[in-house]
Amino acid sequence: MFGFSVSAFADPGYDAYSTGDYQTALKYWKPLAEKDDAYSQLNIGVLYSNGEGVAQDNAKAIYWYRRAAENGDLEAQLVLGDIYRDGEITEKDNAEAAKWYDMAAKQGHSGAKYQFNQLSSDPCIRLSPNDNYAEGFKSTIFANTVTQHDVNKVKAMLACGADINSADADGYLPIHLAATSSTSEIVELLLANGAKVNERNAATGESPLHLAVTYNKDLAVVKTLLEHGADKNQTNAAGLTPIQSTEDPGITALLR
Repeated sequence: MFGFSVSAFADPGYDAYSTGDYQTALKYWKPLAEKDDAYSQLNIGVLYSNGEGVAQDNAKAIYWYRRAAENGDLEAQLVLGDIYRDGEITEKDNAEAAKWYDMAAKQGHSGAKYQFNQLSSDPCIRLSPNDNYAEGFKSTIFANTVTQHDVNKVKAMLACGADINSADADGYLPIHLAATSSTSEIVELLLANGAKVNERNAATGESPLHLAVTYNKDLAVVKTLLEHGADKNQTNAAGLTPIQSTEDPGITALLR
């Protein structure tokens, strides 16, 4: 069962509710709800969900949540999304859940956008390669995926229009991230789809080849970069070439 709670707002209804006087709260909110006050509609939905001052009734709760959601209440939209997604108090309905999450997402709620994406019948919406990886992260879902060694998922995201030139907060592109910690297959995919083999990080001056020889140390990745024209003489911000950035004998032999 959901842990429903009323929306905190300084009004006589909330004051009564907070002291456990649910019937007085209902008497205050009901006339306002009938006049399409979304806040009051949401709170009446909570009363019916929890059986506070009224007999517990999921159908009536959903009725009031729906009215509040249709009047633009973000919290009611989220509640309905959860109700239809989980199917605990009514029949599970992913399409209905997606509808309410979409409405909440259009009000700027990132969690609702994530839920909508997961429920969408469109595989590209589910993947959403160009969305931020997480709240507060500048890196995209695609940029995070290229580090996970999942070739098929990277292919699917590229087919869905993944932006190979989207930099993270530190200025690293997907090709930089792949060169740092991924596989030669994924590096090859990025280069085949337009990633620039000699693109340097604006702050550090590191090229994909610098990152591959310094951190990844995978000979196959280094070979792939060289086969695509990686510049062995390119220097980073410290003035070092790739060969000067590694002590690995196998990589050194490749770079000579």
